[in-house]
Amino acid sequence: MGNICLDSPNKTVPCFGDAGAPLVDTQANVLVGLATMQQACFLKDTQVHIDVREYSEWIRNEMAINVPTNLSSSQ
Repeated sequence: MGNICLDSPNKTVPCFGDAGAPLVDTQANVLVGLATMQQACFLKDTQVHIDVREYSEWIRNEMAINVPTNLSSSQ
């Protein structure tokens, strides 16, 4: 599984209930990861995110299969 691990110098890390929170490359305005592997909130030193590039083909396939029928292309 592809993970992205980040140092958290300001000691803020995803905590309970934050799973799925986005990790965004703000310069490219691109989603690169989703928060996961939550540690106890008092261990505020490392952030772990799933690298969405590892799952991009699966995500595209699932989105194509599970498109709601009530959405029109004009929305």
